[in-house]
Amino acid sequence: MFTVYWINQTKQLKEQHGSYETFEQAMQSIRDWWKENDYQPRYYRVIEHGQSFMIDYGLYDCFYEIQFEPTEEK
Repeated sequence: MFTVYWINQTKQLKEQHGSYETFEQAMQSIRDWWKENDYQPRYYRVIEHGQSFMIDYGLYDCFYEIQFEPTEEK
C-alpha cells in the first residue's frame, strides 16, 4: 500500500489523503486533487527516501509524502 499525506511544516500539519495499491495511483490522486481544485504547480519533483517519497511542488513549507507500507500476505 502507498499512503498519501499532505504536510505543512509551518503549521505542523500532516493530513492523510488516502491509500492506494500502486505508487502511480497515489501520484494520480495528487494530480487529480490539483485538477479538481484548479491548482497548477509550476513544477513537481519526486525525491525518494527509502520507503517513502517526497513530492516537492514548489512551496516553501508544504509537500506531499507517499509512504510505502508493505502488506502481509496470507
